[in-house]
Amino acid sequence: MQKWMSLVVCVPAAVMTPQVYAQEQQARPFQVVRLDQAFDQALQAAPTPPTQSDITRLAQVIAEHQPIYARLGHNAPKLYAKIAFSNHAIAQDNVRTRAYFNQRDLTQEVKRLRQKTIKALGIQPRYPTVYYLAYGYRRGTNAQTQSGATTKDGKTHVYLNLVALARQRHWESAIVHETIHTLQGLVLPKETTLLTRTMLEGVPTYLAQAIQGHLSDADAMFWSPEQWQAAEKHRQAIIQAFAQQRHVTDPQQMTTFLQLHKPLQSVPGAPDRTGYYVGFLAVKAWVRQNPERPLQELLSVSPKEFWQALEQDMQNISVTQRDRTIL
Repeated sequence: MQKWMSLVVCVPAAVMTPQVYAQEQQARPFQVVRLDQAFDQALQAAPTPPTQSDITRLAQVIAEHQPIYARLGHNAPKLYAKIAFSNHAIAQDNVRTRAYFNQRDLTQEVKRLRQKTIKALGIQPRYPTVYYLAYGYRRGTNAQTQSGATTKDGKTHVYLNLVALARQRHWESAIVHETIHTLQGLVLPKETTLLTRTMLEGVPTYLAQAIQGHLSDADAMFWSPEQWQAAEKHRQAIIQAFAQQRHVTDPQQMTTFLQLHKPLQSVPGAPDRTGYYVGFLAVKAWVRQNPERPLQELLSVSPKEFWQALEQDMQNISVTQRDRTIL
């Protein structure tokens, strides 16, 4: 996902009409690349205090995968390497991340959750997939998927920012969420509406919770409990604000609904990425109205259908509230 769209969370770089590839039963190869391990090895091999050569060596490790680090918020290898050896807040974030994931086999966790997701939906990814795990900036993109339809190597790339995901169950949610994006097989056209983008995020947000079972609404959204409560407090106002903007295609106009750490200005008190929230609510509404339909079918429902389900849901709530008032 482009920087301004960061997901939660996690929009594929581009979009076709949603299609279900149920007929493609052959397993697609996948790989987990642990950039965090190479980073740690270079860091731990240096003496205290480090020499300039040690800093240069770490900078080279970072520069080898600079496009990935840039996606996750670190654009300057030399500066990031220098900071990593200091007591800077970014270095402390990395230390806390190591502690959070200590004694865990993250490669196996990715494999397990990926397999669980594929099995639950009965669909294989359209392209081979590579999961990149790295220390990103805490306030940078937390997770992102780039479709194999747009990459030079023809593989889908999944980027996971360990620093941003090292809390609550955001790590698990991100793996499932991004794996679902690999199943969507989507490429976004240039003139994609806000409605389409948000519903494409609402589907993996809902499915991650359904597949995992124990994810809270906040964790499914990569939010804190306080952020979820703030969104619920302003639910009606957020949906109304979204309804007015749902047909826009200008990326700059979409930022207040899609960008991390940029709360919705038209609704004071609302958290960031409220577009993802609206998409999540819309998918929930559609499922309530179609309880017998299989989870797999969510990958082929149109954004318009999801939105109509949410509108119907809101109308039902209004009628119920009116009836209670009359009584």
